[in-house]
Amino acid sequence: MNEQAKMLYARRDDVEAEINKNKMKRATKECEGWINRVKAAEQEVLKLESKYKKEIVHAWRYARFWSRANLSKHMAKKREELQVLLEKGKLDNGVVAERSPEPVRVIDAPSTEDKPSLHWAVEEILGNLRERNIKRIGLWGMVGTGKTTVMQNLNNCEEVKKMFDIVIWVSVSKAWSIEKVQDAITQRLKLKVEGGVNTVETAQLISNELADLRYLLLLDEVWDPFDIHEIGIPNNDKDSKVVFASRFRDLCYDMDADELVNMKRLSDTDAYKMFEEKVGRTMKNPSIIPIAQLVVRECAGLPLLIDKVARVFRKKDNIHLWRDGLRSLQRWPSINIQGMDEVLEFLKFCYEDLDGEDKKVCFLYGALFPEDCDIFVDYLMECWKAEGFLHTIDEFRDARDRGHNILHDLINVSLLEKSAMKRHVRMNKVLRNMALKISSRVLDHKFLARTCEGLKEGPKEEEWASAS
Repeated sequence: MNEQAKMLYARRDDVEAEINKNKMKRATKECEGWINRVKAAEQEVLKLESKYKKEIVHAWRYARFWSRANLSKHMAKKREELQVLLEKGKLDNGVVAERSPEPVRVIDAPSTEDKPSLHWAVEEILGNLRERNIKRIGLWGMVGTGKTTVMQNLNNCEEVKKMFDIVIWVSVSKAWSIEKVQDAITQRLKLKVEGGVNTVETAQLISNELADLRYLLLLDEVWDPFDIHEIGIPNNDKDSKVVFASRFRDLCYDMDADELVNMKRLSDTDAYKMFEEKVGRTMKNPSIIPIAQLVVRECAGLPLLIDKVARVFRKKDNIHLWRDGLRSLQRWPSINIQGMDEVLEFLKFCYEDLDGEDKKVCFLYGALFPEDCDIFVDYLMECWKAEGFLHTIDEFRDARDRGHNILHDLINVSLLEKSAMKRHVRMNKVLRNMALKISSRVLDHKFLARTCEGLKEGPKEEEWASAS
């Protein structure tokens, strides 16, 4: 009996080691029952051993109550039971299964807690998540404002972990499809989808899995509106929520957002703090600090651009290189700077995605106003009409209505932004640079602008002619 028991305990140890060595595995219900039966058998074996020892040492005292023959029968029967348990505990019998997905899969992301102009958006969304009647939240703003960082911090938030059974993060991106989104969700839920299963069947699998869970679905980089029910996201009574981030305000409405959160640019303080963290030890040089402040100003409070610029400047180890880098940055995008073309091309894509030449030329015209200028909306409408951008409309009132519609669309895609001043708009510094570069290459509409030049006399005649 003891020999059989040792073999059984060794098998149990092997099974538990197999379960523990892979954190993605857990014991099946059947396996848990087997381990519990082994533990119970172990206690019974100990009792029989105790009785056997007493029988040997004090045989004369137990002769009337417990014969050796009877004890032997019990031990023989127990040995057979142990043999059966040993056979059922083979590792190839499926003793382990996939673990349930962890509630939160932490994403490596910079914290927003020390950057108030980013963290307010996290707190704003958290407040909405606490409201039972708010089911969907849209986070929108221009490219590079930190929407992804905010979504990542929501995913990692301890309060969110307590609020939901599972948090699902999906980056949708421009080249999205229902199949790609479903694949990301099924992997997160550890669902096995057989080959040949269509999107409708996959949606049903996802829906069944989430039906009894209080879930939070985080959809980042959403470019096109879609029905989340098509990917299998159910409406349940568990107070589940969906948060999606996009650069389009109207997309948030199209996806039935109950609340909208508009992402703003970083404050000067937070922008400098982020730049300082990413550049590192070079920033300890006191003579570099004034130049660094001017460098950060050129980034216009965009975390994406701050990251790109910091990667360039962290390689500069003296004030001469920093001054030269600042001059290059101020002339960007007229000259090439490492890493900046990627940003420019992304912003240019936003411009080229506008549906209509009238919208494009109206956007480019905004670059003719001075840097950091608050543009009075009514004056802008008059300029667009006078320049012939609203050429198909004769009546000024109708033209103004059309102009306001174009302005709404430009704000919606974050190419223009509302100013703190009532009835004024602004153009982001980086977008203005991009607009000037684009307009210099357009054949039918060329604008003449001299930025940061401190001009004291007008351009030469040939320059005027090239802009006509």
